[in-house]
Amino acid sequence: MLVNYKESGYTPLNLAMMFSLKGIYAYRMYELLRMWSNTKSIINYTVQELKEFLMLDNKKSYNTYANFKNKVILPAINELNDLNIEEADLERKKKIRKR
Repeated sequence: MLVNYKESGYTPLNLAMMFSLKGIYAYRMYELLRMWSNTKSIINYTVQELKEFLMLDNKKSYNTYANFKNKVILPAINELNDLNIEEADLERKKKIRKR
């Protein structure tokens, strides 16, 4: 992970804020968002990339997007926003299938 930080730019984490988080997914999401905080731009991740970062790629209960969104992503984003740690929002971009 340190090698990735050196390539993308290191951003220190605020330990007091990290320890105030209750959910493990909010904790990991905070780490992810802090890596990009110096860019001030919109970050795009695929569902699979988020699952890998949150270490959920092998959990079958989160195979459906609805379960993953409602039990992992939204609670983590809400916790971060409630504590005013990071400003995060979810926007889903669907791929249109050609027939």
